[in-house]
Amino acid sequence: EQESLLASPIDERLPFRMFETGVRFHEQIVSCSGNPFFLDAVRHINRLRRLIEYRVPVDRARLSRYREHLEIIELLEQGRQAEASALLRDHLDRSRVKKTVAGH
Repeated sequence: EQESLLASPIDERLPFRMFETGVRFHEQIVSCSGNPFFLDAVRHINRLRRLIEYRVPVDRARLSRYREHLEIIELLEQGRQAEASALLRDHLDRSRVKKTVAGH
């Protein structure tokens, strides 16, 4: 799904696809924790994100951040959870900053 998204043309459907793909990725990662409270929190955050997500312009630079999802998946498959955790934390921090700036 991540690779397909990266190969997608930029069109009017892409923001929706990006959001839904990101939601599924983040919820799947959190569901692996086995903590239903974390998953509920991420689902709540995703509902709130939907309010701002479509206002952020889509370009190849924003789309390329989905490569980080692939890197995180690879690290997890290799059993390198600490590195995956650090990359995910950085990924979320950068996204938050960019979306906060774009929203103002």
